[in-house]
Amino acid sequence: MTTVDVTARPDYEPGAELGAALLEGLPIGVYRTSPEGRVLMANSALLRMLGYASLEELSSRDLNREFEPGYRRSEFRQALERDGEVVGLESLWTRKDGSSFYARENARAVRDEVGSVLYFEGTVEDVTSRRRVEEECHALLEIVQGLNATYDLDELFSLIHRAVGRVLYAENFLIALYNPETGFLHFEFFVDKHDPMPPPRPLGKGLSGYVINNDLPLLLSREEQRQMVEKGMVEGVVGTFSASWLGMPLRTPSGTIGVLVVQHYEEEHVYAEGDVEFLTSVAGQVAVAIERRRAEVALRRSEAELKKFAAKLEASNRELQDFASVASHDLQEPLRKIQAFGDRLKTKYADALGEGGGDYLERMQNAAGRMQTLINDLLTFSRVTTKAQPFVAVDLAEVAAGVVSDLEARVERSGGRVEIGEMLTLDADPLQMRQLLQNLIGNGLKFHKPDEPPLVKVWCERVASNDADAEPAGGDLCRLFVEDNGIGFDEKYLDRIFTVFQRLHGRHQYEGTGVGLAVVRRIAERHGGSLYHRGRFAGEGESPRPGLILLDLNMPRMDGREALREIKSDPALRSIPVVVLTTSKAEEDIYRTYDLGVNSFITKPVQFEGLVEVMRTLGKYWFEIVELPDAGNAL
Repeated sequence: MTTVDVTARPDYEPGAELGAALLEGLPIGVYRTSPEGRVLMANSALLRMLGYASLEELSSRDLNREFEPGYRRSEFRQALERDGEVVGLESLWTRKDGSSFYARENARAVRDEVGSVLYFEGTVEDVTSRRRVEEECHALLEIVQGLNATYDLDELFSLIHRAVGRVLYAENFLIALYNPETGFLHFEFFVDKHDPMPPPRPLGKGLSGYVINNDLPLLLSREEQRQMVEKGMVEGVVGTFSASWLGMPLRTPSGTIGVLVVQHYEEEHVYAEGDVEFLTSVAGQVAVAIERRRAEVALRRSEAELKKFAAKLEASNRELQDFASVASHDLQEPLRKIQAFGDRLKTKYADALGEGGGDYLERMQNAAGRMQTLINDLLTFSRVTTKAQPFVAVDLAEVAAGVVSDLEARVERSGGRVEIGEMLTLDADPLQMRQLLQNLIGNGLKFHKPDEPPLVKVWCERVASNDADAEPAGGDLCRLFVEDNGIGFDEKYLDRIFTVFQRLHGRHQYEGTGVGLAVVRRIAERHGGSLYHRGRFAGEGESPRPGLILLDLNMPRMDGREALREIKSDPALRSIPVVVLTTSKAEEDIYRTYDLGVNSFITKPVQFEGLVEVMRTLGKYWFEIVELPDAGNAL
């Protein structure tokens, strides 16, 4: 402990040793100076703060010139003499070794009986840490405000450089981004006293590459840099060797995208752990700015692509409208003439044509009629888009009743019936809803078994949007069912039947052009919906009812959970145990599937023999006597 020289104090009195002991225990500096600036007393805390070993050494220095280069001591003395005290003065003080710190000073002037200044006394507190925190907060606030105010990266990087420079040494400052596609490092911002901005270069194993590859900050002195080179941790230093080097990774949720570097070429240990923490926050803001910029570029690119697509779509719609115009007039006019002249030939010259000529004429008129029907169907298909009406509230029960009324003759001719169940009201194009139901119900009546009258059932269900793989999201959705007891079709033709001009039967078996279901698909898509089919192919007889269903959640045409939902909603299938094949072990997925009614899980990948054994065990559990085939047979 430093001994205080109390003999130098002009007001020394017996018992002052007790006061000196108290001063020595204070954590802040305490001093007393003469009016001329000579230090009369200083406690140990102030000596340590200034870097002096004793009061004698401190007293030998010129206080007015050495301690506060940023503040003139003479002005401080004048303020004390004029006002009697100075409170809360913060200024930059200089230590004995030349380093500096921020001090907060309170001082007062002590006068004699006639008012002359005897001495000045005061306290000094090192507030460097607090000032540093305040400066960091101001800098980060400035960066955040700049991030919200400008979309120009060059302008923002310049602002960040200035803000960082008010907190720590940043005369040599760079921001570099790594492009994983090319493997090159691009210098987006570069300020340096010694080196010019380098061109893009391979990432390599330099210091910046080390920071990016390891996703860790790196604080190095000149000697530590040499050691890393000698150990092969880095290949070498690009540019001028620095005395102090600090690099920070630019982190995003998708990974490290670059590096921020500050360096000092002359002085070592310029940066400390506090600087690492500050630059970590700065690097986070830089990464946010870069990601936002990239998102904007991607958005603009998407908008440009969307505009191109919209232009192509508009051109396609114009072509459809042109086709509709041609189909309505130019194509139909020759057909009407063929039919008209054919009728005249048949009426006036039937005898002259003979039996062979009459047959040719009949074939010609039939072909013209089929062509007329085909053109009308194509016109209907094109008008789903070109003649669409705004959506309004549509009562599907009313629409279905109207469709059944229109199909009354076909119903009577086939001996069938149409049952309308619970229907909903939804926002839709009323004409297209009528067209959709007419095509579906009409198909159910048309494609019936020869020995069984058709039965078509139509009903709706309300489905929560988060439980259906359909758009638009938000609000409840309508699921429309049209079920019949007809001939069905093989599942391998599922994609084909909803394509225009695709038929599974010859025109002699069933009338039509193969456009109806394509129209249904287009109407459903225009309303934000989709089509799917479930049922059985009844060509060779009915499929047997399974005793156990093995369901893979990852199917090419339908989500496995959607298939499970349909199985459990079907009264004929809901009692059948369902075993799910899945690669997911997440509890959320398991609970979600259990809620849909699954009975057991099998985790993929699984060998065939193991699968058979598991299924055999499950079968015995559920049915006691039901066993799967041997491993050599197919499931």
